Amino acid sequence: MATMTHRGHKRWQIQFLDLQGQRRSITLRCAYDAARDFKGNLEKVLEHHRVGAALPPQLAQWAAGLDASVRKKLANMGLIPPPDDVGKGITLGQWLEREHNMRRQQSRSSRLVFKETRRHLLDFFGPDRPLASITRGDAREFVEYIKTAPKLIGGGTLAAYTAARRLREVRRIFQQAVEHELLTRNPFQGLTLPGVIQDRTAYISPEQTRLAIEAMPNVDWRTLVALVRFGGLRCPSEVFSLRWEHVRFDQGLLYVPQPKLEHLPGKERRVVPLFANLRPYLQEAWETAEPGQEYVLGRGLESYRQAYDKRQDWRDVNPATQFERLLCKAGLKPWKKPFHNLRASCENDLVEHFPLHVACSWIGNSA
Repeated sequence: MATMTHRGHKRWQIQFLDLQGQRRSITLRCAYDAARDFKGNLEKVLEHHRVGAALPPQLAQWAAGLDASVRKKLANMGLIPPPDDVGKGITLGQWLEREHNMRRQQSRSSRLVFKETRRHLLDFFGPDRPLASITRGDAREFVEYIKTAPKLIGGGTLAAYTAARRLREVRRIFQQAVEHELLTRNPFQGLTLPGVIQDRTAYISPEQTRLAIEAMPNVDWRTLVALVRFGGLRCPSEVFSLRWEHVRFDQGLLYVPQPKLEHLPGKERRVVPLFANLRPYLQEAWETAEPGQEYVLGRGLESYRQAYDKRQDWRDVNPATQFERLLCKAGLKPWKKPFHNLRASCENDLVEHFPLHVACSWIGNSA
């Protein structure tokens, strides 16, 4: 048990018994709250040493952030690793567990990406691998592994773009360790998957979009394409979440729910103008809607909403494949990432007539 004594203006003396039972003291120059937090964390460090347990990531992170002189004093007492070696006692499994706890407020899809990436890291390195022992050469070997890594669900290996996304998540995980001073550099920094074409962007003009809309088999499909291209809604999460109560013809506005961002305060929805190109398609959908129909997209796309309702996962909703088939059937050439590029094309048109920050607020992304 440590004690804290006030020694003057913003001066505090922390007294405690070290691992040999000798009385020690450390003087801090800080506010009361900071001294109190230091005392609490020091007591936790002492308790872990007394029971022979390794420091958890939270305490190692705290130790890494201490003033250099204080870190040196504690290291000389054998309570924490030397300043240049603070991160070496943390294993990959411990760091990933800490990252998992920090991501609880993220969207479900983001948490799933992290979960799958964590599995690949643990399969390759093992949970007991010291985080700081992973070298640049190890990182390159992991890149070769991820190219043919098995899928989490089902057979086969990861698609090239999925593997590239996993690698981006790995870079992010290790960069967090660098920012918390557990690593001096990110061994995955700059590593990519060779052979993966990064640019799949395409601009879809309004004329192309209208040809695509005319090729759709029913009003629900036509409305879906129009919402993405002329309204900038995300597909599938936002278009399938849009209810008629969100459409205000009298105000000329859409109150768009944002499932991807709803975990962030104030991001549950955004307000989008009912643009002239979009209004006719929504008007048609309203006039043909069944009595009591709750959602804007009705029976013509009901199977996709049922897929979401079954597992509450938007990754199970993939109208893009059928959309491409419908384009081919009509003699039109599909483009890569069909709904992503429709939405991006909407933003491209908006920034030609409105300030960037205004267009981004309507689209729902950052500049």
